[in-house]
Amino acid sequence: MYIGAYALCVDRSVQSVFSTGRRASQKLLEQIRDLIRQTPYADRIIKSNQECLIIQGDDPLDQRKIFSYPSNPKTLRGVGGDVIYLEEAAFLDIQVFYQGTFHYVFTSLRFCP
Repeated sequence: MYIGAYALCVDRSVQSVFSTGRRASQKLLEQIRDLIRQTPYADRIIKSNQECLIIQGDDPLDQRKIFSYPSNPKTLRGVGGDVIYLEEAAFLDIQVFYQGTFHYVFTSLRFCP
């Protein structure tokens, strides 16, 4: 999966995945963890729970973080990352796009002609 590969390759990366619900967000994070456990980097997983997966990089200060959240607009304020994924974006609560991180991201986009 791209998210796991990105975490293994990019130093100090922070990725956030927003899913349609809690079960979907937990399942996705479990799949990413299981994928990483099948690589030579399995021993570098330093934290794994229902919302985050942290992998130790080569440098002691290099921690690669993956967060997975359900799309509850009331609890998403203040979260973000270097890369943001919207799993099944068409089914996310529309309020997610008007509050917090997404409001800032979408109002800051500039499109070139």
